Amino acid sequence: MRGIKDIAARLKVSPTTVHKAIHGKKGISEKTRNAILNYMNQNDFRPNRAAAALKRRPIKLACVLIEPSGRNFFYQDILSGVQTVIADLQAFNVETTVYFTSFSLEEQIKILEKILIKEGDSINGLVITPTHHEKLNDIISCYTEKKIKVVTLNSDAEGSTRQANVSCDNTMKGRSAGELMAAFLGDSKSGKILLLGGNRYLRNHQETAQGFISTISELQSELDVFECYEFDDPARLKKYMKEYLESFSDILGVYCNNLRNTFTACETIREMGFSRKLKFIGSDVHLKMLPFFEDNTLNATIFQNPQQQAGKSLWNLYYLVTKEEKVSEFTKTSISIVIRSNVKSYLQ
Repeated sequence: MRGIKDIAARLKVSPTTVHKAIHGKKGISEKTRNAILNYMNQNDFRPNRAAAALKRRPIKLACVLIEPSGRNFFYQDILSGVQTVIADLQAFNVETTVYFTSFSLEEQIKILEKILIKEGDSINGLVITPTHHEKLNDIISCYTEKKIKVVTLNSDAEGSTRQANVSCDNTMKGRSAGELMAAFLGDSKSGKILLLGGNRYLRNHQETAQGFISTISELQSELDVFECYEFDDPARLKKYMKEYLESFSDILGVYCNNLRNTFTACETIREMGFSRKLKFIGSDVHLKMLPFFEDNTLNATIFQNPQQQAGKSLWNLYYLVTKEEKVSEFTKTSISIVIRSNVKSYLQ
């Protein structure tokens, strides 16, 4: 047994609950407290790590995330995962501040510069959801030069000096969508597939698009893939989609590699009367998807577990700062294929 986190995992409670049991704090039932303490006694566990954490200076972490407003449903789940771990890390004397930006590269650089000026001498680590695959490298270098650990979340700035990245295997995500689309289309010998590739400057969107295209090329080489990259403006994406669907009568399927655009695509397909006529694969899961699954506008999504990504990124940052556990440069979270029959299980 290595620490509080391990006890929490074994007993299916949070590290915060274990911390409260150890230190006699309020907020948990006596039954839970006794179960934790009995387990610790039976396994001869002594909470040295927790005691040491309370004696040291607080660890200060910063999270720079995309504002979870409007159709940024994916980032609502990212924030939820971060908030859960922020609460758990309080037991280890960790203070975490969350900052929000839009998808604007300039805005993200500005907030990173502001944090560095005001808190660069006091913070120990940074989690960031990058808005560009390379243009954040200079500001990230400024952080690591000050010995601040940096973990990228969901997308990546792979050429930078960040220490670690947490995401799903985006190429696998794209390849899974490609294999599923090929199965949906069966023996089709000709036609087109519309790829809604999202933001061409995000590493994760690049990788999913490449994975999808390569798999369709392998499995359905007779089909042409038309690529459309629009991310910031739902109205513009809808306009482009309508132009494609009206101009080409042989479009058989659509794949959208991000949740934000999946809703716009669902609305467009339904409005144009193409539900059940096209095979549509989207990304991730949200309650508002259910009607589109029910009327067969949406046939499947590839779920990349954003809450799990967010949680792992913050724990990895904590371990980089404390050196309590070794952290791999890349941590890949699980992906799942979601269809109408199982979608509700991903909403629990």
